[in-house]
Amino acid sequence: MIVPMKSVTLVCMEKDRDSTIKALGAVGVLHLTPVREPQSDDLAHAQRDLKRTQNALAFLESLPPEPDGPEPDDAGGPEPDAPKALLEAVESLAASRHELAERSEALRNERDGLSHYGHFDVALVRELQARGLAVGLYRGPVRGELAVPEGALAVVTGSDNTGRYFAVIGQGDVSVPDAVACPLPPRSLGEVEAAMENTAREKEACENRIRRLAAHAVPVLQSKRTGLQARVEALEVRESMGLEASLAYVHGFCPVPRLDTLRASARSHGWGLLIDDPPPDVRVPTLIESPAWVRPIESVFSAIQILPGYREADVSSAFFIFLSIFFAMIIGDAGYGLLFLAVTALARRAWPKAPPAPFRLMTIFGACTVLWGVATGAYFGVTALPAPLARFRIDWLTKNENIMSLCLLLGAIHLSIAHFWRAFRMLNSVRALAQAGWIAIVWAMFFASRTLLLNEPFPAWYLPVAGASLLAVVLFMTPPARLKSEWIHHAMLPLNLMSSFGDILSYLRLFALGVATVKLAEAFNTIVTGMIGFRGVLTGLTCVLLLFAGHAVNIGLGLMSVLVHGIRLNALEFSMHMGLEWSGIPYAPFVHRRHGLPEGAVGDGLYTPQHMD
Repeated sequence: MIVPMKSVTLVCMEKDRDSTIKALGAVGVLHLTPVREPQSDDLAHAQRDLKRTQNALAFLESLPPEPDGPEPDDAGGPEPDAPKALLEAVESLAASRHELAERSEALRNERDGLSHYGHFDVALVRELQARGLAVGLYRGPVRGELAVPEGALAVVTGSDNTGRYFAVIGQGDVSVPDAVACPLPPRSLGEVEAAMENTAREKEACENRIRRLAAHAVPVLQSKRTGLQARVEALEVRESMGLEASLAYVHGFCPVPRLDTLRASARSHGWGLLIDDPPPDVRVPTLIESPAWVRPIESVFSAIQILPGYREADVSSAFFIFLSIFFAMIIGDAGYGLLFLAVTALARRAWPKAPPAPFRLMTIFGACTVLWGVATGAYFGVTALPAPLARFRIDWLTKNENIMSLCLLLGAIHLSIAHFWRAFRMLNSVRALAQAGWIAIVWAMFFASRTLLLNEPFPAWYLPVAGASLLAVVLFMTPPARLKSEWIHHAMLPLNLMSSFGDILSYLRLFALGVATVKLAEAFNTIVTGMIGFRGVLTGLTCVLLLFAGHAVNIGLGLMSVLVHGIRLNALEFSMHMGLEWSGIPYAPFVHRRHGLPEGAVGDGLYTPQHMD
């Protein structure tokens, strides 16, 4: 159920803004919306310092784990203790690490360029040039004679797939045709390698210093980040409040069941409250309170980050029921379902403090998969079932055309629920009659799809029903007063009818994916047992490993299919027929993390009244 909200305007004295923010954060029931754009020097400084702290933590947390071995030697004196000094030390070391990495890369490139010419003394070459002896470095063709000037000496020093590298020594002009002259380097290869060794030592010392610092810097900076986030949030609220004369005010939304808590706090703090229904043109946050049996599906909504809008419908129950059915049909194997149950139970024992919703969800999905697999006689792709298991198989479900018909029926029921739900929400409007017409059209599409795919005759008695339903849609889909502005709905009706037929056919993916999962399991079994077989200990072990790998891949593909297709049928096809746009923003009441007012973070070594300039 989507909890009803009230629009709230809270008024306090301007001089009491800070204490009001503290009290609001302690109450934690008001979802605030800014009256004005929050701007101030204090807020800008707080945001800058929070960004610095977040960057420092991101740097420390991105470091590779410390290798096993002795602790690194102290390479820079004692660690700073004050949080401000700690942050500055991290920033300085991060900058040094980056500079050393760039220097190391530049030296590596310089070495690679010089390595083709080997070790030589650059100073000696310059001295020879000063005495009139010409020395040139060149890169020429890989093959062929070197056309060096007469009387000059050519020394090949190296080669690669781009050419030969050589030096030419002689009197006068020593240029070589068909060769590229390379400038004399500023230093020798030996000097570059020595610089690389020095840089490597500096990098190692810097890394050691960072590892020593990170050991106690991370928890300190994480604590400071929490405090700074609270300070930024409080300042954003403070600076976004409206001001009028000596009064300050703030807008927000409060769930109706929590209004008494807000009223009690207002009486104790002397606030003024204006409580009203949310305006129709304002985006209201969504708070959903589901029955206990529906709550496991909330983990899916959180994972894919969808939320119905405040004025939309909470479809959690339908989403949960049908996704459980779709999961079972896509996975389709009782053995896999038992594995899900076992793995879920073991995971729950391993993580007893984790939120329970995902474990309950997987338990229900696993149980549904077991039931479907038992009904269809699917157990790890085994085709020859023993009598006790074969007894529970429903033969009707072993025929493909029956499964296809069932999928189409599920689609018609699913989409009919969407239109019925939509009609129920429009009971005070003639548009509800158009939704009733759409329900009849959905079933017309169901009969038409069975005729096209399964050669089932279209019931003649339904033709006048389909015609009447289409007429109801045309007449009542748009109120006469809105016809001028919403005529496009009528123009789009033919496309919507075709889309409705496609949506019904879309449920056949349950059949296709379920068959693919079962047949792939059977194929793995046939390939492994037929080509290798259990002829001995080694071949038996190989078969077991291959079967494990094959079925693991099959399970992984099945889970991906559930994520892509099972959720799609709920979040797209069903939601489109429901008119659900998932446009909600979560209800997020203003709550202090720890402290956050200007005086709360002063005097801790990191935040001072002058900030960290």
